[in-house]
Amino acid sequence: MEDHTRCSDTDDPLDSFKLPKGKGGVSILWPSKWSSKIKKLKDGNERVIAVNITATNDICLINAYMPTHTTNSQHEYMECLDIISDIIQKYENTHKIVLAGDLNGTLQTSRANKHDKILRQFTGDVNLTTGVEIENTHTFFHHAGNSSSQIDYILVQDKNLVAEYKIEDKSSANTSAHTIVKMEITCQMTNTRYSSKKNNKAKFKMLWEQIDKESYNNAIQQDINLIEQEKDVNIQLKVLMETLNKAGKRSVPTKLLQTKGPKWKASPEVLIILKSCREIYKKWQDIGKPKEHHLAIELRNEKKKLRSKQRAEYAIDRQTFYKQMIDNPNTQFFYRLINRGRSNNRTTTNCLKIDGEYICCIKSMQNSAKALYKRP
Repeated sequence: MEDHTRCSDTDDPLDSFKLPKGKGGVSILWPSKWSSKIKKLKDGNERVIAVNITATNDICLINAYMPTHTTNSQHEYMECLDIISDIIQKYENTHKIVLAGDLNGTLQTSRANKHDKILRQFTGDVNLTTGVEIENTHTFFHHAGNSSSQIDYILVQDKNLVAEYKIEDKSSANTSAHTIVKMEITCQMTNTRYSSKKNNKAKFKMLWEQIDKESYNNAIQQDINLIEQEKDVNIQLKVLMETLNKAGKRSVPTKLLQTKGPKWKASPEVLIILKSCREIYKKWQDIGKPKEHHLAIELRNEKKKLRSKQRAEYAIDRQTFYKQMIDNPNTQFFYRLINRGRSNNRTTTNCLKIDGEYICCIKSMQNSAKALYKRP
């Protein structure tokens, strides 16, 4: 999942250790495969956020957590509405506007506090409605049972955008004071897919403690004159960044953290075999991939060598992990062991062997593992 989130107390002038638990905020969430179609907007404040959605009908979705009704709260309330109005004016000519959230005011005429009057005036001015007739169903229920009201809405300018509008019944499983408001709109996301750019580059860590200082200084000195001759500060900065980057690549060794494609950390030996497999396959592909050609046989042998090397390295990795866990037991190793047990592979076991005794009952396995972990 991806999100666009801001908290209502983000800008409160309090030290970090004095901040209360999250007081509230606004958040828009969507599946990662939609990310190419959704753009986070800088507009808004700590109570108002917005995203633009590319679909069959382009949508500007605004999410708001309006101020609670208190003495003189109408000033902050109107300030938030002004921000929402600016976003609407900016995008209403190119996008369908959808406003959703806890508006802390009701459109029902049965109540008329300061927020209610301001909200009804605002929605009339910018032509926002629920799109369909809704009953006087409440969306907020005070924890102490003192009151309830309808203050959570999803509003649109174009009524044709609304396929369904529903206020869910209050559920005992929902610990929030608010119930769920849902709207189905008449548009579709097209050609959504997971980003192909994800995990497409090898990742390295620069080992600065092993830097060759002489080589680093020499690499910088070669380009220092170019920086001194340039008068434009922006170009100077660009040249300096390129020089430092180039010097670092030349004189600072790196450690492989993640290869391109596979999630496991391949050793240099495995990378060499992988490269050989790709080169052989490319040659074999260029001649039409005949099944009995010597390149096909060579590719099979190279793949066999690759799998053998991988299995050997996995075995060494397991033995190293178990030895480290036994020599220095700690919480980190314990949870790594749990995660390995949860992983989806074919090497998991249904039994544990502890002190020569086989334990196959899940509950007994858990208790035995716990007792084993607590041993001095």
